Amino acid sequence: HPLIDLYQVDGTFVGDYTVDVGGREIEAETILLCTGSKPRIINVPGLEEVKYYTNENFFREMRKLPKKFVVIGGSYVGVELGFFMAMMGSKVTIIEMLPRILPTEEPEISELFMRDLSRYMDILVKHKFVEVRKNGERTIVVAENMDTGDNVEIEADAILLAVGRESYSDTTKPEKTGVKTDPKGWIIVDEYMRTSKEGIWACGDATGKLMFKHKANYESQLVFYNAFMGEHIKADYHAVPHALFTEPEVAAVGMTEEEAAKKHDILVGYHRYEDTAKGEAMMVKDYFVKVILEKDTYRILGAHIVGPEASILIQEIVNLMYTRDQTAAPIYNGMHIHPALSEVVERAFYHLHEPHEWKHHHH
Repeated sequence: HPLIDLYQVDGTFVGDYTVDVGGREIEAETILLCTGSKPRIINVPGLEEVKYYTNENFFREMRKLPKKFVVIGGSYVGVELGFFMAMMGSKVTIIEMLPRILPTEEPEISELFMRDLSRYMDILVKHKFVEVRKNGERTIVVAENMDTGDNVEIEADAILLAVGRESYSDTTKPEKTGVKTDPKGWIIVDEYMRTSKEGIWACGDATGKLMFKHKANYESQLVFYNAFMGEHIKADYHAVPHALFTEPEVAAVGMTEEEAAKKHDILVGYHRYEDTAKGEAMMVKDYFVKVILEKDTYRILGAHIVGPEASILIQEIVNLMYTRDQTAAPIYNGMHIHPALSEVVERAFYHLHEPHEWKHHHH
């Protein structure tokens, strides 16, 4: 584009509103910080001596299928890429410090997901990655059982490090132009996406919150309207959905049951796939939709799905959470196609229980 200059180098702030790009200094009164995030690298003895992958170099540099693939970290990146490699034929081991993989999802979804994933791979929870060593040609990953203190040794032809994300502020140096960051280097923005410095805006992973591509797209629209069109639109994160593209899929939006119960009187709706016509025809077992409503108003507070097409099924709920009163009324009023999977969502809203009751129903 004739009006865009592209510099494919790392930019670094060197002064007020001044960025160094490969030895050349550029000044501007409006600057957008869309610097993303990078994989967090942990300091573990022996790690620097071996070749390891992160999500950044995984697809670019992995040339042949490793027989034994060890994943450090059992959240989104580790689980998705671990699943992918298991499907390609690697023997995969996931090592996670916390008591469950997908630790931020609903416990019953984590549990079911772990059961399914264990068919294709080994999952070690409550294990801490402590060392890598070379044994001749072989690489050995050492993990410590956090309950017993015993060490487990796992052979690895390739290692994936997926233990969270880090800010790029160490290389971009936003403090040199007066932009405030939090203790971890994430850029602090207000609800309009403004940084602490007039004319400088940030969006996406750079702010360290809810690192999903669709959330970054949303924020980039806000920055466009607020920075260039003179609008004052506040960011609204009450219903940012996300999904995990594995088998089964997992999708969620809004509050977990635990979060909702702290602030509201709630009802929990629950329905299994196999209790609808399409779910029965698909011969799936135990997958479900779970919805959380405010008791008096039927306002939707959150939804959690594990099963086929979860990422699509949740959208009907997400869209209602962006209506004025955010209630479930349109689901009761709208006719749902039979026999489609969307009936699982519809029926979850018909089977509402007090929080303590649904657990009993679920088991």
